[in-house]
Amino acid sequence: MVEIWNKLESGVLQEDTMFLKACKAGAYGNSFLYDGGGVYHAYFVYLCGKPSRALFEEKPDLFYGKSLVCMSADWADFIRKQTTLDSILLRRLMVPLCKFSPKKLPMLPSSYRLAAFDADAFSIHPYGHGLFYENYDDFSKRGSGAVVWYGERIVASASSHLTLGKDVEIDATTDAEHRRKGLADHCVAAMLNNCAARGITVHWDAKNTPSMNMALSHGFKLQQEYAVYILKRG
Repeated sequence: MVEIWNKLESGVLQEDTMFLKACKAGAYGNSFLYDGGGVYHAYFVYLCGKPSRALFEEKPDLFYGKSLVCMSADWADFIRKQTTLDSILLRRLMVPLCKFSPKKLPMLPSSYRLAAFDADAFSIHPYGHGLFYENYDDFSKRGSGAVVWYGERIVASASSHLTLGKDVEIDATTDAEHRRKGLADHCVAAMLNNCAARGITVHWDAKNTPSMNMALSHGFKLQQEYAVYILKRG
């Protein structure tokens, strides 16, 4: 589900995300620094400081076909003026109001089984979850997650995408054919409660309204809406 940013303001992101913090700390992605600013490639491409037209023209692969997030009004103004601007997408940065999930959930249907994100689940890497940890031992120490099994298949998963100190970024996914059954809710609640018990703070960057609504129901609040820009090659 893709949502379009249709507001007149620039959509500048005012707070560093977990992805950007990890990149600045040298723990995730890579960066390209220049006089007056920096381009941080960390899942999204974060544009910080003052725009550099020379860099934009000399290294187009840093910008074109990427999901660009502007961390300054100067960069947002620069990107919005490009004739190659293809789309502006909407995302929401969420922050936790509490540690444990307050959501009351019904029992799962009998054909589904909720389980911890154990070594078996990690070996499968459902929906790419767990890929940014060295191995299961690393994940079990620094990450968290939960899955729902349907027979021999994992059909829903919530997992830490990355860890920075005592903070993790959550990602939750459900197979299309198994949606609207509360499976992701159970995974998210189990992960949040596990993290709360371990003193880990969970961060949530919602990609659409259903993701935002799920975050709200589990004790998060909206911190800020922001824009993601896509440039296509001319």
